[in-house]
Amino acid sequence: MSVTFSRAGRLARLTTAVLLTAWLTTACDKAPRQGGGSSPAPLPGASVSSGAATPLVDPGVEARLRQMVLENLPQLGAPRSIRPAPMPGWYELSFDERVLYADGEGRHVLKGEWIDTQTGRNHTQERLDQIQRVDFSALPLQHAVVMKRGKGTRRLVVFADPLCSYCKKLEQSLGELDDVTIYTFIIPILDERSVTLGQHVLCAPVPLVAWRRWMLEGHPPPEGACDSPLRKLADLGQQLRVRVTPTLVFEDGMRVRGALDIPEIRARLSEAAQRRPAAEQGLKPSP
Repeated sequence: MSVTFSRAGRLARLTTAVLLTAWLTTACDKAPRQGGGSSPAPLPGASVSSGAATPLVDPGVEARLRQMVLENLPQLGAPRSIRPAPMPGWYELSFDERVLYADGEGRHVLKGEWIDTQTGRNHTQERLDQIQRVDFSALPLQHAVVMKRGKGTRRLVVFADPLCSYCKKLEQSLGELDDVTIYTFIIPILDERSVTLGQHVLCAPVPLVAWRRWMLEGHPPPEGACDSPLRKLADLGQQLRVRVTPTLVFEDGMRVRGALDIPEIRARLSEAAQRRPAAEQGLKPSP
């Protein structure tokens, strides 16, 4: 979608362009949306570097595009970065959860996926993967519900809500995996009941048993009170902007919104394990 602005900064017209939209049908989403404003400080557990040096942009062009966003798209906040787009004369504006493209004058904005039809390369998705990458080593795994399958040498983090139907389907599928340790972070984003269920699971004598019985069989966890990490996990979800459940995080920091099928999870686990630094290859997961 191409958006054109007048000099007064008001929306002037919408013109159709190539826009590829994939509806999220494998996740639960009722998290409150956060408003605009300036970009937040770097988040704990979130990767800041894109992994490559940012190409230089003329300071005048960058200032003009930042002003355009401030005047016309304030709900997005300030761009994290501005760099040349794949097509000459266009620029990529990266935000926390999206990528937009604009011409050098800031008059036209493209919202959608930039795809090379000859190679099939999705430039937009590649960039989103970079800016949403998570520092796996900084995640508080000690607060997770842990399930070890086989040797458990590979690792996977799952953000899940106790009331999320897609999380329950994923939980059932995870039992088919081998040689993986799964760390489930319970984040209550759907309902007040999610808070109660999460608290009871984390306070259960064996949280994994309580979690699996609830998610797979519908047996409520035993009522109990304790100093659980549920509040810390909810804060972590907000800090990492986990808007939907399930959200999966692999060892290489790759984040996936929504459930994946088992063959895809296996493939991503193998790829992520291969990207681990050599020093970490012998790292033993928690029992």
